[in-house]
Amino acid sequence: MELILFYIFGGIAIIASLGLVTGKNPVHSALFMVVVFFVVAALFVLLGAEFLAAAQILVYAGAIMVLFLFVIMLLRLQKEELRNTSRHAFQKFFGIVLSLVFAFQVIMIFRGGFFKGAKGNFPPDAVKGFGGNTEAVAAVLFTDYLFPFELTSAILLMAMVGAVVLTKKELK
Repeated sequence: MELILFYIFGGIAIIASLGLVTGKNPVHSALFMVVVFFVVAALFVLLGAEFLAAAQILVYAGAIMVLFLFVIMLLRLQKEELRNTSRHAFQKFFGIVLSLVFAFQVIMIFRGGFFKGAKGNFPPDAVKGFGGNTEAVAAVLFTDYLFPFELTSAILLMAMVGAVVLTKKELK
């Protein structure tokens, strides 16, 4: 039964993520992202990680999506502005560089190059030894994965500063 649910949720996640990436309207893309967040939360429940499922719904589907929709509506993108991407040619360069960095990180993670000492996969007995699912996540998050956790907070801070810069009106 779990395998069938996994395939159903996985299929929904793939279809919604394709709608997210290929959507022409930014609001529709954001709504597809909400669907992806809820499906990922359902997959966390199937894996027995109820704390992560709740955090996924509260933090990402709730707070982050409100922030995304706020920025989309604050920018008030017109159709001409959405199509005019030649103004910022340097963004393509940075997009390619960041895509290469991301691809390198994914390759290193699959090879086991990053976080070799991580004690990530806890059997159910080990989770009970920590006192529960939340304590096990905290133990791994704040020991083995502390640097990526702090890096994520720095990236979110940069995104907030970028949103403020984008919405700032020019002083005349």
